[in-house]
Amino acid sequence: MNIIKKTIISLVYLLIFFACTNNEQKDNKENPILLKVGKEPEKEQVFKKYFELETVLPIETTNDFVITDIKKVLLCKDKLIILDRMSAICVVDYATGKIETYFKHIGQGPDESKNIIDITVDEKTETIFAYNDFHKLLFYDFRGNLLNQETFEKLYGSIIYDDGNVLFYNHAEGYSGYPYQIEKYNLQNKTLEKIGKDNRLDFPVRLYGSHFVKSKNIWFGTPFDFDLYLYDNSKIERKYKLDPETTPLTKEIMGFATSDPNKFYTARKENNIMYGICSIRETENYLVFISSGRGFFIFNKKNNEIHWENYVKETDLNLMLFNYFPHDGNDNRIMFIVTANEWRNGMGKMTMDNISETLKEKINSFTIEEDSNQILLFYREKN
Repeated sequence: MNIIKKTIISLVYLLIFFACTNNEQKDNKENPILLKVGKEPEKEQVFKKYFELETVLPIETTNDFVITDIKKVLLCKDKLIILDRMSAICVVDYATGKIETYFKHIGQGPDESKNIIDITVDEKTETIFAYNDFHKLLFYDFRGNLLNQETFEKLYGSIIYDDGNVLFYNHAEGYSGYPYQIEKYNLQNKTLEKIGKDNRLDFPVRLYGSHFVKSKNIWFGTPFDFDLYLYDNSKIERKYKLDPETTPLTKEIMGFATSDPNKFYTARKENNIMYGICSIRETENYLVFISSGRGFFIFNKKNNEIHWENYVKETDLNLMLFNYFPHDGNDNRIMFIVTANEWRNGMGKMTMDNISETLKEKINSFTIEEDSNQILLFYREKN
């Protein structure tokens, strides 16, 4: 009997142990890794320690196509696919910046749109998916020919193609949305699956940037909290959480965003309030992202160090790079956008001391006018 009693007691202890272990593992999985930063960007810059300038790409300017403002950039093999805020889609040669195709289907027709909300691409089939304000998903080839279209009930903020599926993010209802949920549409089976929390958020303030980005992995952030969400294999994980020393966004001030936006922006400025995460881009060893505050953040996945930078000082080109822009593509690059005027202002004092002869020759061949399209700067991880 004693042996049986001891055996039962041992089994009970083992069950308790494994239960505690499982609970601990579950808690660790649900609790994100905190990324602590101060109240202001750091004075010392680290971006150029991690990344080096790979190429500079002025987008060709023609009489027919001038980009008013870039809304989305996709890198697909040796092509860039750009969505302009005026709903034009442009296919550009990555090496030269030459426009190969552009199309804008506004008005009457089977693919009529008032506004293209977002685009994504299937690299294998070279199909461009464009989602418009009529809830239509339009299928184009790289020449702008309409291949197919499908209509959905809801209005979404972003789309990403992922292995035979189109992921729809942030179902919008007026100023409200569902920023913690992704809806996965299987292109073959025509099924729509909801993934994540069905929590509605009434918060009309939007961050300037991309809330849903595909790079080494697919990431998204919300306009309110500081969490970085990883989507992988039909699961959403709250992976990291920015932990700044800035004044937190209270429920009272958050309420002003809906009831009195002017009061919201005044309170934000006076109290140095920062909120939200977006434009999360992942390379092999780093995460780069922004919040509502100045500059951008660089997280080193190798040593778990987080840095907050106001801008990148590109001394070789005499430029201050403020406009970090996350393109879609698994290519270990980080992109910045420079206007024609910014480039022209820096031209007289470009040293190009640390730039390869090939890139230097390419830059010297540029003709940038005041009304030229934007210039894209791509940085790659240092070896």
